[in-house]
Amino acid sequence: MGEYRGLFFIMSMKTASLRTLRRFVAFLAIAALLPLCASATGKLLQVGTLPALAAGVFDGATTLEPIQRPESYGLGTFENLDGEMVVLDGVVYQVKVDGSVVKPAVATKIPFAAVSLMGEPDVTASVGSFASKEEFQNYVLGKLQSLNHPALLLFEGKFTAVTTRSVPAQKKPYPTLAEACLAQAEFTLGAQEGTLVGFYCPQWMAGLNAPGFHLHFLNSGKTAGGHALSFAVEGGTLRIQELTGVQVLLPGVDSAFAESDIAPADAHSKAEK
Repeated sequence: MGEYRGLFFIMSMKTASLRTLRRFVAFLAIAALLPLCASATGKLLQVGTLPALAAGVFDGATTLEPIQRPESYGLGTFENLDGEMVVLDGVVYQVKVDGSVVKPAVATKIPFAAVSLMGEPDVTASVGSFASKEEFQNYVLGKLQSLNHPALLLFEGKFTAVTTRSVPAQKKPYPTLAEACLAQAEFTLGAQEGTLVGFYCPQWMAGLNAPGFHLHFLNSGKTAGGHALSFAVEGGTLRIQELTGVQVLLPGVDSAFAESDIAPADAHSKAEK
């Protein structure tokens, strides 16, 4: 009986060792990403692709750990398409379908996110009023040094009107993004002070992200926000960081991503509607 107990103990130790080894390897994989994130000024770090999200790939590819770094800014969504993500100065906010705003745990998984560090901006401008989202975006286009480079945008100011959206968590088998957005909740927020964060992406990035602009909003009280559908600006400060590199973290070859039919053509329209 003592021999069996000894054998059981050895097997348990081996199992525990394998478990510990797997955790250690996972830790090293995350740790290898941190220097990239910590020195990513001028670089876009993206988890997953927007065309994959449009095709209904909502499984989490990684946790928040790689993107939740000081001075990082960006946007994304959460596993199962559970709401809209806003990243401000390294803090991740989740705007849920009921309009509430929470700070998710670092272990929360994500299928898509795009972040970069805002170092010394290439452009800093005090701007006046814009009657519409389109007018604001046209102004930003005129400030970009190159339309063939992606850019991180950060605007902090006063808005005379803001309309945002969020989407409910989805269940498998997942619908496409367009189908999921049929159940989206829209929030007419009215006059607000807050922050727009997002990216301009050139046309060649259609297989990775949405060409054009993709913007999310969070008010100054951190109580409302979401994907920015429309807005009017009273005034504020615009910062632009033009980006010269792109790093994409993809799910493994045994994932839904690997087996999905992913086409870039209509990812932009699905993201913006």
